[in-house]
Amino acid sequence: MRSLFRLLCAALLLMARPAHAQTHPLGFDDVLVAGGLTQPTALVMTPSAKLLVGQRGGVIRVIDHGVLLPKPMLTLNVETFDEQGLLGLALHPSYPSSPYLFVFYTPFTGQQTGNFNRVARFTIQADTVVAGSELLILGDIPSGLGFHIGGCLRTTADNRLWVSIGENGLGTLAPRQPSRLEGKLLRLNLDGSAPGDNPFYGVPGRRWEIYQMGLRNPFRFQVQPGTLQPFVNDVGSTQWEEVNRGPAGTDFGFPTYEGVVTSPPAGVVNPIYTYRTNGNGSITGSAFYTGTQFPAAYVGNYFFLDHSRGQIGRIVLDGANNVVATTFPWGTTAGFGWGNGPVDLMMGIEGALYYTQYAGNQVRKITYGPQVGVGPQTPSPLSLQRPSPDPSEGPVALRFSLPASGRVQLRVFDVEGRIVRTIVQESRDANTYTELWDGTDASGVTVPPGVYLARVEAGGAVRSQRLVRLR
Repeated sequence: MRSLFRLLCAALLLMARPAHAQTHPLGFDDVLVAGGLTQPTALVMTPSAKLLVGQRGGVIRVIDHGVLLPKPMLTLNVETFDEQGLLGLALHPSYPSSPYLFVFYTPFTGQQTGNFNRVARFTIQADTVVAGSELLILGDIPSGLGFHIGGCLRTTADNRLWVSIGENGLGTLAPRQPSRLEGKLLRLNLDGSAPGDNPFYGVPGRRWEIYQMGLRNPFRFQVQPGTLQPFVNDVGSTQWEEVNRGPAGTDFGFPTYEGVVTSPPAGVVNPIYTYRTNGNGSITGSAFYTGTQFPAAYVGNYFFLDHSRGQIGRIVLDGANNVVATTFPWGTTAGFGWGNGPVDLMMGIEGALYYTQYAGNQVRKITYGPQVGVGPQTPSPLSLQRPSPDPSEGPVALRFSLPASGRVQLRVFDVEGRIVRTIVQESRDANTYTELWDGTDASGVTVPPGVYLARVEAGGAVRSQRLVRLR
């Protein structure tokens, strides 16, 4: 039932194709790199600045300096039920002298659930994969019910391959059990064997590949250059999104614990950063900024995406990797909503931040230059975007842009003009906001199916959008 609901929401979101104004601090801009893709999930860049884009349907495409090449690099036969498919890419640390590409995907079996994901290595020659070059690295990764797969791959300069695995929607204690792979971050040698300094290496009854555990859906993570510490973005259930960091063997506590726990028990490590979602959030791609294009204050910052909100977050860290400051949202992306928003994030060799945009089927980049930028220097009028999804059965996102600081009201009315629910009634700074209406009135009672009106008021201006509740 959960999978059917998620698929229905995704279909409605894709039909809605909501308009979405991108905003970033002064000097930053969001630029289209290439379109024409299909559900892009994973992104890597070669030393020659070519982009390799993994599509969930099993195809890897090449973008050569803004041009999408017509011939795919590789086409795999994959299972795409729910969240399965081609989910992760990573280049060999010595590429192109070692011309290898690692891929995380779900091989097609003809059955929707109970599959096994795999990590495989392919040999690249020019802009294509050498036929018959697939080498299995790890093949017994459970797919479970077909969602909460994880599927992120990263390689590091110490010749390690990192793999994230979700809990597969099974609702068990498996993420905290070191005998199983679900809900884990793995650390492998490039041939798939386990490094001898992994925390469970050589321990009978344990999976030697495990580096950290107690995760729900670590769909994307990043390994910090220099320190080689993993920062894991864990998609929460209904309340908290997390950024997790800890030493080898860390247990982040899921499903027993989620979010920040007061006085966590021995062995359980709290996330370094959380934000509350109330069901409207899914933290995805991340990148450390180590380039020179952005201002100096951004060097070493950790950026992350929220797929559902279509937002970008910024975390400032000190020398010991403690969180000094956070800005969320720091900016917005080209689309939002489950099944619409951004997925993977990386820093390009020239210093821009690149991301894959699921709806719109694009790769985009965030650039910096003193003469460009969209945001506070040219404030736009008050706006209220089309509700997403619309029509809706579950929660609906109401997104509005406030051009100047001041008092704002966001309310939902019925067709008779009666106030159904007040969502926002307070003073706020100029920014773009996303609020969630769960389909209930002021008393918490679910409203009947029908047509409703979302209305935002600020600075003497009023904007309205019609929305339909199916049940």
